Amino acid sequence: MGQVMMVKRRCVCGEWDNVTLVTGNVPFGKKFYYVKCPGCGRETAKHTGPEEAVREWNHMEDWHEQD
Repeated sequence: MGQVMMVKRRCVCGEWDNVTLVTGNVPFGKKFYYVKCPGCGRETAKHTGPEEAVREWNHMEDWHEQD
């Protein structure tokens, strides 16, 4: 499905270790990337690059920092 990656923020459900970067394809071979939490299903928007998806996950303003 996706690759496990290091993220700065855990999900609001508390999941940290299994947050994944998911890669998909749209017609004509264009790839997209998004970050998804397997615990609750929360995910970012689809992006053209993996860095943008991770950046969105790490900077979602409506989430509270959980240490």
